[in-house]
Amino acid sequence: MEGRVEPARPGQPAFLLGMSFSWKLRALVAGAAVLMLVACDPGSSDSASPDGPTVEIFATTLDDARSGGAGSNQLALLEQAEKDHEINLETARDAARGAVQCMTDAGVSATYMERTTFGGLVLPGYQAGASGTADTAWELIEACDLQEFYWVNQLYQGQPTSWQMKVEYANQQEPVLRACLEDNGLSTDPEATGVGLVEQAIDAMGPGEAGAECLDEAGISSW
Repeated sequence: MEGRVEPARPGQPAFLLGMSFSWKLRALVAGAAVLMLVACDPGSSDSASPDGPTVEIFATTLDDARSGGAGSNQLALLEQAEKDHEINLETARDAARGAVQCMTDAGVSATYMERTTFGGLVLPGYQAGASGTADTAWELIEACDLQEFYWVNQLYQGQPTSWQMKVEYANQQEPVLRACLEDNGLSTDPEATGVGLVEQAIDAMGPGEAGAECLDEAGISSW
């Protein structure tokens, strides 16, 4: 599993080094430069239910963005998503590129990038580096992320259609998860779906437990 899921908070986006999704890192490389790829895991939402997020996630994310300092361009994208009850890949790409442009204008070397999750969801993001102190670079990157990208990214990854892609993949991996858990001495419910077994594996992620091993074997990198 690519890091225990730790949702980012407004003012503290998840900065990722290289392609290690869902780890929050602040790393110094090449003397005082900062090199990161951003694609935060949305974690839980106030509008989530046991069956996944509901359409209320669009309104609640927009409210959070308004109170959290999102810029006018990001708010316009979120307002349209709230009307459509959907935020598509091109919208997420536009927001990520807006963050890159903001960073470039602020003197940060930034490049648009994207990756694909285990469930097939394409995640727009960026790499950014700046000379000078780490704190200065962090502040510039963080400010542009919150202004242009943070809430769009959160909503794009957390909306019902994205959740469904993750669920479908987990259910496809049910035999792999079940075999791994049982091989490691953990009994499983015969009626459990792949999602249920993912949750069981997450619960079994303490020292010496098999949860992380089984999630990794199933190719499930975040949840």
